[in-house]
Amino acid sequence: MIKIILAAGQGNRLKRTLPKGFKYITKSLIKFNGEASINRLLKQVNFINGETLVVLGHESESVMKAINFKDTKIIINENFKDDSNLLSLNKAINYVFRESLITSEGILIIEADSFFQTKLLQNYIAYLTLNKESLNKKNTICWTTKGNALKSDSGGFIEPLRNENNNKNGSIFDIYISETKKSNNTKKLYGLTWFNEEAIKSWLRQANNLLDTQKIQKPFYFHDVIFRNKDAYIMNYYDMSNKALSFNDYKEYIYCLNSN
Repeated sequence: MIKIILAAGQGNRLKRTLPKGFKYITKSLIKFNGEASINRLLKQVNFINGETLVVLGHESESVMKAINFKDTKIIINENFKDDSNLLSLNKAINYVFRESLITSEGILIIEADSFFQTKLLQNYIAYLTLNKESLNKKNTICWTTKGNALKSDSGGFIEPLRNENNNKNGSIFDIYISETKKSNNTKKLYGLTWFNEEAIKSWLRQANNLLDTQKIQKPFYFHDVIFRNKDAYIMNYYDMSNKALSFNDYKEYIYCLNSN
């Protein structure tokens, strides 16, 4: 399985909320118990067989000096200031096919501000492996969620097909970005996403078309490609539980620290 870590962003929300005097270079070098977040992720995905790609952008030279990226392919997104993460993933997927990397086990995309215990990732990979036959049909995507959405949540949401809020996994009725959730059964979208081989090929074609037509008039997320072409995909979700965290701002960062 190919693993792609998207770590090109500047982390503006995190930087804006940091207390005065907090030493900050870029988001992927933010420390957890003395270890840079990107290094922590690299160790966590090490048990998954297959190539690891990391997309860097903001302060890429500083990151490469600070981290030993042995056995990891580094891809640079020079246009990170005009991107949310669509260009980053586009560059990585183009590299995958240009180098003829093996995609039969799918591609796991990890947003670099994801913070989770390794056991949660192991459980997710076990789910993908156990359901390999069904997940390899047509253009299948397996999103992750972090439990039921809260009233205060905004951003990415999914609506489970059966509207059962205690399901650990299942099919998706809808997926969207919003300021508020739509129902009591809504789940909060999380930063790990798996594409099967056919889905990533479809995504690349659609992403190239979006980039060609929009001329990068605004920053896009890789999710926007799917949201614009929902009928082209079979979409499932796996709930990693509310123990799956992220650090978009200082408050969330402290919460992650205290969860160790």
